[in-house]
Amino acid sequence: MDYIYSDGYVPRRGKKSKFDVAFESVIGKRKLKHIETPIEDFQKVDFYRFFKKHGKIIYSQVMLDKTWGHFFKEAIITYGDFIAVIHPDNEMAFEKERYLTVYHRQESELTKLLSELGTWVKKNSIFRGQQFTFPDLEKPKMAKAYFTNDSDKKLVEENTVLFFRKLKQLKARNIKTKRGVILYGDPGNGKTSICRWISKSLPDVTRIWVTTWAVKGRHIHDLFEIARTFSPSIIFMEDIDTAGVSRHRAGINPVLGRLLNEMDGINTNDSIVVVATTNDIASLDRAIANRPGRFDTKIYIGNPHPNVVKRITGHEDDITLAEAFRRKQDRIYYEKILGRKYRQSRKQESLHYIG
Repeated sequence: MDYIYSDGYVPRRGKKSKFDVAFESVIGKRKLKHIETPIEDFQKVDFYRFFKKHGKIIYSQVMLDKTWGHFFKEAIITYGDFIAVIHPDNEMAFEKERYLTVYHRQESELTKLLSELGTWVKKNSIFRGQQFTFPDLEKPKMAKAYFTNDSDKKLVEENTVLFFRKLKQLKARNIKTKRGVILYGDPGNGKTSICRWISKSLPDVTRIWVTTWAVKGRHIHDLFEIARTFSPSIIFMEDIDTAGVSRHRAGINPVLGRLLNEMDGINTNDSIVVVATTNDIASLDRAIANRPGRFDTKIYIGNPHPNVVKRITGHEDDITLAEAFRRKQDRIYYEKILGRKYRQSRKQESLHYIG
């Protein structure tokens, strides 16, 4: 947590709010030491759970996050000899932020409490072992996972699922426990589906989904900080070419710079795996694609075996997985819905398939 020594809460001018009245009744005229820390979005529900269980709520306004649960909009809580205050939103601020201020007679006790709170959140957070998107912190809607190639599956499994299952042995032998994997190949061959399979196989690991084009440079540190806090973690970074493109093509790239710093492990990245996908590996900057310690494993995901295509469409062919499923939907449309016999011509690969 980032600590800020502040001047404490200053009541708003005009008529006193219920928060102001409660604050003055608890603090009184005592001159207490205080320390302040911002409450990140991924912490707010856990802070509520901690103080609801261990503290005494003097005043609060509670809101509901439909995905994760309740959190304090504002609150005044006593916790032993401490007074914990979650301030109301500053309506004049450009970006509304929520802060926790803790009051106590001794300054040394303040940092101890925030450290205790941080340790509790790290151990008991609702995000630990969960699957969610970043930066939205929502549960993703996951379609069915599909694997088409046994050799690809074995290689992916060794570098992700089995890696996490062998973490204790790796640490015992002083082998690094961070890893970067790139899945690359033409679009439509199930790279995202493979990530779903990995996620489904790791129910006890924190799984964070990121669409790289939606992430700004300032988000990258927060992303890796969450992964470190709730490790063991795996980050699924889709379309990494939108962030890790060559500097020769894109010029200055702040997202790429932040990503390189975080993957180099300015802070420890133990027990963290990053699985990135790209349709165009040639566009990636060499610093991210070819530098040891970042993405050491690259797995080509090509067209499924013709026998796999036959199980889907009824005909052997060298086509992408997406194309095979489109043809299956086309067959259903013609034969089940229109009642016509489906005829597949060689030219159909260039046509738009229904479904």
